[in-house]
This record gives sequence, structure tokens and C-alpha cells, in this order.
Amino acid sequence: FFRLVLQLIMAAKFQRQILEDIFSSDGLFVLAQGLGLLKILAHLIRGYCDSQQLLLLLNIDEKQEAHLQTLLRRLTSQESNSRSRPPVFLRSDYTPRQRGELYHRGGCLFVSPRNLVVDLLCHRVPTHAVAGILVNDAHVLVDQDSPEAFVLRLFREANPTAFVKAFTQHPEYLLHAKLDRLLHNLQVRQLFLWPRFKLEVIESLEAHGATVIELRPKPSSRVATLQALLLDVLGQVLSELRVKASQRLDVGEMTVENVLSPVAFRRLRREWEIALHSLPPALRLV
Repeated sequence: FFRLVLQLIMAAKFQRQILEDIFSSDGLFVLAQGLGLLKILAHLIRGYCDSQQLLLLLNIDEKQEAHLQTLLRRLTSQESNSRSRPPVFLRSDYTPRQRGELYHRGGCLFVSPRNLVVDLLCHRVPTHAVAGILVNDAHVLVDQDSPEAFVLRLFREANPTAFVKAFTQHPEYLLHAKLDRLLHNLQVRQLFLWPRFKLEVIESLEAHGATVIELRPKPSSRVATLQALLLDVLGQVLSELRVKASQRLDVGEMTVENVLSPVAFRRLRREWEIALHSLPPALRLV
């Protein structure tokens, strides 16, 4: 725990506050996109990697697992004489016996809800040794028949004292009565909201503003020649339109610059589409 507290210095101020909320309470944590949920989970997971207790993570896909492993390696590399065990992703190629051995070994395990349902029903999981469950993408538990909801019901029956902490970055799924149903399925009572307009988030983000660098690579001679030829062709087409369609279309703004501008081109195109039916077939092709 003390090692974990030292590592919190790496996180932003609002991330430290989120971690304090996570440590102090069970609940559903709804974060805005881009607030570093995986980084927060990595700090949380780190404390259980070398523990005899078991931490289970649900709904971590392979891409997120790879990112978490990278973040955990960075955290571990900053510690002297660290011998912590990395988290294990229980893929489908693990046999039931292998999964049972990993459950009894302790540490942190990424496990699919379907495998965990089977292992709980077959009593392969030492539920008394489980410190808690972290649920990623918790909004999927709005459906009471989801395998994740079934996992939590089975787990709570066997271990009513372990913690359950759930996370989602999709508040749009929690409208109307869905939030009450989700909290019920998660077996938690508290809700923590972290939008981007929260004061702690605004202060941290403004203190570390993004630096925008615009790069304009110089085109090769062939590309420059091709670009000049395309502009010449476009100019010829517009000249022909100005001559042949001057009586049916407003050709005053029909210039190469306006055609290349997305906003101006959309305006011109709307005007052209209105008068398109009145143009002769040959002019429509142009």
C-alpha cells in the first residue's frame, strides 16, 4: 500500500482524487473519455500483483490488457528489487485445472465472465481469498441477464464482504431508469461522477495544456507537378461551366479557391443541385 501511495505522485491531481475515492468506497465510477481510466486501473492493480489475495478483473479485452501490461511494466521498473508477478490474462486456451491453480496462487487475473461463471459454479475459485472484483465497461450490466451480472450474484452469495468496484466511460447508457438497474446488478450503492467539466479535472488539464505542432512536409517534384496539372484541369472545367451555365447558375463564386474550400464547396454544391434538373445532359457531365 505504501509503495502504491508513492506511485500516486505520477498521476494527475484529479486521478489521485479518483484513486482515493476508489480506495475508500465501493461503487460505480463514471469517467469522461480521456481521463486515463487504464492508468488509474494500473495503479490500482499494482498493489495486488504480489499479494496472496486474489483480484479479479472483468471485461478487459486483449488491447486493453496489452496497454495495462505496458503501464504496469513502467511502474515496476521504477521500483528497486521488484519481484512482483505480472497479471495473468486467462484466455480460452487455459484448461480448467490450470485456471484453478492460478486462482489459488493469488495475484491479479483478467478473466472472461463466461469462464468465471463456470469456475464459480464448479467451486474452482477460492472465494474466501478474493479481495474483490473490478468491472470494466460496467454499462453492459444494465441487462440483468448479462453474464457479468450473474457472476456478481454468485460471488456475493459466496463472499459478501469483498469489494466490487465498477468503471465505465459511457454515461449515455445510464439514462432514465437504467442507472438504478445497473447499481442493483452491480451490487453497489454509491455513484461517483467524473465529467470533464468537474473543477479538479479542469484545473489539472489547464495546467498541462496540449502543445499543437503543425507540420507541412514539402512535396516531391512529381507530386508538385501532378498537383499543378490537377489544378489546371480544374480551372479549365470551371471556365467551361462559367461560359455554358452563366444563364442558369450563379457563376460569380465558381473559382478554384472556393471549390477547394470544403465549406464554400458545400454551399456551391447545394446551389448547383437545386438547378441540376434544368441543365442539359452535356453540361451535367461537366
